Amino acid sequence: MGDPFHAALNALFGHDPGSQAHANTWLAQYALQPEAWSGCIGLLEPSTPPQVAFFAANMLLAKTRSEWGSLGQDQREQLRGVVGSKLHQLSVGGGDAALVSGRLAQALAAMAALSGPEAACQLMGGALQAAGSGQDVDGSLRLLTALAEECDRLEFAKRKAVVGAVLPQVPQLLALGQGVLMAAGANGSSSSCLKALSAFLRLDPSGLSTSLCMSPGEIRSAAPQLLPCLLRSLGGGATSAAAGAATAAASNGGGGGAGEGSRTGGMSLGGELAADILGPGRNAAQGGGDREALTEAADLMLSHHRPALMGASAAGGACNAGVLAVAREVAWVVTAISERDAELVAGASGHEARALGLAELMLLCVSSASRHTADAALDYFASINTVAVAERHPQLCAPLFASALPHLLRHAQYPHTFTSWDEDEDDEDEFHRFRDQQLADVLESAHGMLKVEYLRSVASIAASSASWQQYEVALYALSAVALRVRAAVLGRDVGAPLPPGAAESAAVLHALFGELCAAAGPGGSNGGGGPALRFLGCQPMVARTACRLVGDYAQWFGRDEAAPLQGALGLLLAGLSHPAASSHAASSFRSVCVRASGRLATPPELLAHLIDAAAGVVAPAASARVGAPVAPVALSADDRAAVIEGLARVAAALPPPSCSDAGLRLIQPLVARAHAVAAAGALTQEGLAVLAADLSLVASAVRFMEASGGDGGAAGDAAQPHPALKVLEGAWPILSGVAASRECVSNSAVVDALCEVYQRSLLSARRAAAPLLPALISSVLDIFRVSPQPPVCDVLGTAVEVFGELRSVPDAAAAQRGALAEVCSSALQHIAAAYASGKADAAAELARALYCMADRHLVFARDALLACPQLHALMAGVGGVLGTRDRDSVAQALAFATHVAALPSKLSGDGADASPDGVAASSALAGALHAEGPRLVHALLASALDTCPRQLLRALSGCLFTLLRCPVVGPLAQQWLVAAVGAQCGDGAPPSAALTGSHGGQPPGAALGIDGGRRFLAAALRGPPSAQPLPRGRFDALVADVGAIGRGEESVDALLAYEMQ
Repeated sequence: MGDPFHAALNALFGHDPGSQAHANTWLAQYALQPEAWSGCIGLLEPSTPPQVAFFAANMLLAKTRSEWGSLGQDQREQLRGVVGSKLHQLSVGGGDAALVSGRLAQALAAMAALSGPEAACQLMGGALQAAGSGQDVDGSLRLLTALAEECDRLEFAKRKAVVGAVLPQVPQLLALGQGVLMAAGANGSSSSCLKALSAFLRLDPSGLSTSLCMSPGEIRSAAPQLLPCLLRSLGGGATSAAAGAATAAASNGGGGGAGEGSRTGGMSLGGELAADILGPGRNAAQGGGDREALTEAADLMLSHHRPALMGASAAGGACNAGVLAVAREVAWVVTAISERDAELVAGASGHEARALGLAELMLLCVSSASRHTADAALDYFASINTVAVAERHPQLCAPLFASALPHLLRHAQYPHTFTSWDEDEDDEDEFHRFRDQQLADVLESAHGMLKVEYLRSVASIAASSASWQQYEVALYALSAVALRVRAAVLGRDVGAPLPPGAAESAAVLHALFGELCAAAGPGGSNGGGGPALRFLGCQPMVARTACRLVGDYAQWFGRDEAAPLQGALGLLLAGLSHPAASSHAASSFRSVCVRASGRLATPPELLAHLIDAAAGVVAPAASARVGAPVAPVALSADDRAAVIEGLARVAAALPPPSCSDAGLRLIQPLVARAHAVAAAGALTQEGLAVLAADLSLVASAVRFMEASGGDGGAAGDAAQPHPALKVLEGAWPILSGVAASRECVSNSAVVDALCEVYQRSLLSARRAAAPLLPALISSVLDIFRVSPQPPVCDVLGTAVEVFGELRSVPDAAAAQRGALAEVCSSALQHIAAAYASGKADAAAELARALYCMADRHLVFARDALLACPQLHALMAGVGGVLGTRDRDSVAQALAFATHVAALPSKLSGDGADASPDGVAASSALAGALHAEGPRLVHALLASALDTCPRQLLRALSGCLFTLLRCPVVGPLAQQWLVAAVGAQCGDGAPPSAALTGSHGGQPPGAALGIDGGRRFLAAALRGPPSAQPLPRGRFDALVADVGAIGRGEESVDALLAYEMQ
């Protein structure tokens, strides 16, 4: 096999793509042959080209990982010996030879780890002995790193044994690493040593722990100078990102270091290891010593790094790359100490001076020019804040946060050269993650310490801002603590006594928002030329943050009568015109309107002014010229809806007559735009999209048209029309015109919007909408006759949910029953045609809406459904829906069928209705169950075995369970189930195609088999006197197991458990 192997390798590393592809296929097959062991080892010679030798070593590693367990003990020992000799032979070279020896070391380590604890300990001991004697220290350390990585790859049982065996030798490795690091000195390269230490310290027998296997005290006891060596070298050496890439390459996709996108990316190996050792994780050593190790580390940080950072800061060298690297790693290490022992860094007894020194060190770090360094320090401030104020040194309370606040906010500023994220070098996601997730928590802690002084500091930054970035970050700082500030100014509950300092905090808010809102108003010049006036209108990021800020303080605007509410709304309306700020402006506008609806409701003229101002942005006026295109809207549909909903909430707070007028004024621009679309001539797709969007906004307006007078309008004035009906009356001409337009009702988006208006009107006006019902039903029926659209079913379902069965209004009741019959008949025909043509997905939404409507009729207008001529067809159609895999339609069909099956029990429990209508309804129900029951049971079983979504198996089981216990058809249902199991499992007449679906002649129950079918029937149908019937929970489990068997996920043996009960 040698010659073909060499020929394939020559072709693989040649230049002919065809030969390379053929060689790659041949080599993939060759790697599976036993001869590949000797073939690969034969190529591991110094004279072999490096790329060929690396390929051979890589194949050897892959073969070891996949086939080592199938080899005999003698063959294993022979291979380990040969590979060890080859590794020793190749380790003397550098460059490309080092890559080959590294991969060969990985293979040898895999052999040892997979051979068991004794072989792993033997390899580790030999490597430690070789490194300790000075023989190829670097190669021995690389071999140890590979061994740790291969131990980490083992499955649980082997890992537990092997890792448990090698961990006792870790102290010896620590002592070796200490010697290597001390010999390397500050400038020496010790990456191999650091990788080996890190790999072994992270080993855990269970593979579940994320902490190191030794505590700081244990490490200090085993190697007293290891931590000092690591701490003195902070900021130097290879980075963890580079080491992670190398590790991933060496382990063929195994574990790796931190990526550049992580918060620790770019740290040196020594810095990351030191932070991991000192950070939270493993519990304190049994003999103590952790506090001593931490204090020693803290003292070394103060004595070695504080003078250097202070000198660099004083000399203006804080921007030097080397200084920044040291500062960042210092911040990480001190943060790690604080997370393990917060009391130590908070000034515990005897450690006051040390704690103050560490605080000074962290302030030096956050004052650097690097946001990454500040990010590394944030958890320090969070850890400090976990210690009670009474237990901290006084300087580590408000003074610490007051000193850090300006520096932290400086790091939160947009870059000085910022114009857009597309042009800036900074990463947008990283910037916002720092501000909105990491820094925001620290700012809340700062406000908790500083109280009103925090607000005054922010106000000072805003007032003295020389750039828009400074002003924007002041607004951000106020937004980040909105929850705390609202509680400090308003109190926790309405009417509760205000907390101390509330007046002072409110005064600062009034000043800040007063200037901000004045700058946004028409009299902006009254802002006095302050930062708000200079930056708000011309800087999108300032407008964006300002709009978000107003929304965060919506509750304050609603409850503080002195808050500049109108100015804030003017700011938000102006923000709608900024693409960068429009989303925040719209959501904040809605929040302010909701929270301040009481203030905005008086006088009514104020709301009229707001509606007119918002219409220019949300619904621009259409051109007066006939046929002119409708003006486009820059805002998204969600933003437009947010503004309309906010205004509708304010309108609902007005007295009923004013509420109706405000609602009409709100929808008038939308209706005018819809008329303009209709007047433009032939409706294009763009025109239909505009029409659908504007009708959806009308629905948003109607949604909240619920005045204080209830269903009839003002209390005590039944003649007062409901505001929602008044609004609907104003929109009715365009709504009826749309419903009568074949082009419009053929467009699903327009129909969705139109039906949403109808539903919102019904839900808002409720029984006050009774006079509207016949016209509304007629309108949706006209739509359905043109195109069977699912929203029509939703409208009819909403109507029956609101009104029930309208027996007292004969005309409306007749319209209701007629609509139910017509829609059911047409929809079932459409669904059946779609299923027959193989387009089940196209009818899925209609099936969902149809059975949802039918189910709502069953609940709220039972007699109407039972008298429906399509009841049998509805029951028959359930089987077709169950043959699909659409979750929503299957869920609704199951709900309907279950409720129908449960209805006889409910009727008998309520007492039999002896009236002619009651007798007819009971007869119709029994007839439908007897006629369609067999097909339904067959469909339920087939769906459980194949098509039913897993999350709906419990609902399907409930339907079958209810049928089996139905007082009308229960005994028959058991016979139907026996027949269905026989048909599906091959123990009876073959099922029809309508029942089996498209299985190519193979029924879904083939996997269950005859024996499995009999076991299922024995469990499902058992009962007295031989055994108790299965309770509902066990029946659900039985059906789930049968479904898993049908899908090939379980064997028939899963049913044995039900035979033993």
